[in-house]
Amino acid sequence: MQSSAPSDPELLADWLGRQREPAFHALVARYAGLVHATAKRTCGEDSMAAEASQLTFIALAHKAKSLTSCASLGGWLHTTAIMQAKNLNRKSQRENRKRQLLQAAMETEPSHASNDAWQEMQPVLDDALAALSDKDREALLLRFYRSLTVREIADTLGIATDAAQKRIDRATERLRGKLIRRGVQTSGTLSAALLASFAADAQAAALPVSVIASKAIAAGTVSSFGLSAIITSIAALMKSTSLIPPVVALILAGAWTGTKYHSLSATEARNGLLRDEIAVAHSVKTSTPIKLTKDDGPIDWQKLAAEKGNGPELQRFQKRLTSMSLAELIGTLNQIAALEVSNTRRNQLESAAIMPLTEIDPEWVLNHFADRLREELPLPSAFELWAEKDLVKAIAWLDARIAAGNLDSKRLDDTDGQQPRNYFEFGLIGVLLASDPAAAARRLSAIPEKQRAALISSMTGRMVNRVLNEPLTEGNHLAFANLVRSQLPVNLQAPMLADCVPYFWSVEEFPKFNAYMDVIEATPEERISCAENFSKNCIDKLGGRREVTLDDLEALRGEFAKISPQNVDTMTARSLAAAVKGTTGFPRVSGLAVELQETSGSDAVLATFLEIVDISNRDKELGRKLAGKISDETRRAEILKRFN
Repeated sequence: MQSSAPSDPELLADWLGRQREPAFHALVARYAGLVHATAKRTCGEDSMAAEASQLTFIALAHKAKSLTSCASLGGWLHTTAIMQAKNLNRKSQRENRKRQLLQAAMETEPSHASNDAWQEMQPVLDDALAALSDKDREALLLRFYRSLTVREIADTLGIATDAAQKRIDRATERLRGKLIRRGVQTSGTLSAALLASFAADAQAAALPVSVIASKAIAAGTVSSFGLSAIITSIAALMKSTSLIPPVVALILAGAWTGTKYHSLSATEARNGLLRDEIAVAHSVKTSTPIKLTKDDGPIDWQKLAAEKGNGPELQRFQKRLTSMSLAELIGTLNQIAALEVSNTRRNQLESAAIMPLTEIDPEWVLNHFADRLREELPLPSAFELWAEKDLVKAIAWLDARIAAGNLDSKRLDDTDGQQPRNYFEFGLIGVLLASDPAAAARRLSAIPEKQRAALISSMTGRMVNRVLNEPLTEGNHLAFANLVRSQLPVNLQAPMLADCVPYFWSVEEFPKFNAYMDVIEATPEERISCAENFSKNCIDKLGGRREVTLDDLEALRGEFAKISPQNVDTMTARSLAAAVKGTTGFPRVSGLAVELQETSGSDAVLATFLEIVDISNRDKELGRKLAGKISDETRRAEILKRFN
């Protein structure tokens, strides 16, 4: 895209202010592919995706005035497309779903790297994008869907080029984390896969742009007019008798058309729902899977069973699952159960089918697989989703399984938090933390201390994501900090909270760190430990991008002085020692300590650093050389003993 092309706000203003329909057509042309591809990934069907796309642009026409301040509309359209597609899905499936599902359970129970990455992430991509903050999602869509350069993105968003690059990098990593949580193991090809595959989305609109835009303009005009506006307009026009017949007729015709459009949509939705109910009932009665969507063709079960790992057949299968109905998913699980494959392969195929079924009814998933809770199936994720929907019932189910011993580890020495029960407790405590922190603490206190520490440690990643993606005023940050304080020994509390400090990029973001410390009501000791971890992260991140300088270190020390003036040298040494385990390495980090010694005339940082740092055998010679710079003979001798 050329940088001279009109921006989204300019096109909106042109349409709203001058009633120039080509401006709205240009917006539709710019985003039709994104909207249609997003809707299809969500609902899995071209016709439904086309309807969702049309409704999305109708919503744009209706809400255009409230969107003129948006620098880019990609994020809003992406979110709206997901919502419209999900709404259409619900209309066609939600009636009698649970009753039929339970009945079905009773009667049926007994390539290229970038392309491969795209096929694997497609089923969960839009949920992962929707889970990002508005700023992160917008940056990714501008970069990968509209293929703007970093400079063009900076101009669009009104920020510096460096800030735009930082936002893109950070958003990409956050998206990678959310994809991993959804079972997609992304690699370094994530950016390439997004760039190449989003480009294909640009051609994905099922309907011509002119049709989408014209319908959206017409529907948006009718819906924004409203009944009271129509009546007011008619009353005003009564003063001009020569205009009454044609104009009033046009207004009433427009209102009638809008009413009939919505009536027809509702009728089509009811008809679709009825067809789905009949299909599910038929599947339940015959215990045979329904014919899959005609465009996909049959699943080649023989190839799927013979394939190893995450090959093209499994990726195709995963994509197909996203478009299956309730009955098709149940029938698919039955067919998987009948396959002659290894347990590992069976678990792979079942896991793929369980994921979309969990979105429909997690309770059924857990009850159906209740005798396989120790296996590597995505059942903890299903349980967490169930707890979010029906907390009381989910807790009762889990407690019953614990009492029956269904979640006990088969390994006698398994005391480190990897017990099957803890995977379920992890999700439950996370849900309780947001709704009832006291109940979360009681739940955690019933777990043995060693397992408790491991479970809390596993939750730190969740809390880091919340710090990065939610307002810092959210109570769950303080709730988690209090959980750590009440459930762990004192010596583990500050290190655990330090692990929750987000990976900010530079010392300029220290105010964010201080804001986080204020929210969790950190003690002075906790602030020191967390500041050291923050500093280590800064050095590590900078070391991966550019040379870390003495100025960087001095800036960090300035922040340390605000937290604990008497501990600046110790905090500096600990931060440097921790950073050695990152990307920066011992030679460079120790060089910073030496530079600081030479400029300050003090051995304090270098000596403390050498006393606590862990280094490999290959760096011991350098360690001995640096120890020779310590002026205190007694201290120098003790340090040298470490490197012999």
